[in-house]
Amino acid sequence: AAGGIKGGGAGALRVQCQTVSIPTKTVEAVTVDLAANTLMFAGRMTFDHSMSITFVENRKMDIFNTLNAWAEYCRNKETQLGHYKADYSTTAELLVYDQIGTVIKTFKIYGLWINVIPEYAFDSSAANLITCACTFQYDYWEDKN
Repeated sequence: AAGGIKGGGAGALRVQCQTVSIPTKTVEAVTVDLAANTLMFAGRMTFDHSMSITFVENRKMDIFNTLNAWAEYCRNKETQLGHYKADYSTTAELLVYDQIGTVIKTFKIYGLWINVIPEYAFDSSAANLITCACTFQYDYWEDKN
């Protein structure tokens, strides 16, 4: 885990994750025109480097506390000094479960760090969950099985 994951800890992020999508991976097309024919070849593989994850907050605000501490570790708001990427980024696992709880797919996301902590809406007019739809940056991901 990254040195910056403090507050409620990485465990809260694992247990209270509500939605996540596998980020976009693109193989660029290389076009080669030969006489009257156009051939298409696979070019470089790129990633969009942005990943959204929605968490359900608990009554102790573990998600907010953890992500806010992580962001402050990345770059201090008062001094704008930060840490090296090797210290504030982490390698995350995205596990996909079947209906009985067996892991059927594992993705590794490398170089992950918190990018955007959204505003929190505290609404006492109805029985609502408090959710946090955060944005993370990452380097690349791999399908591990």
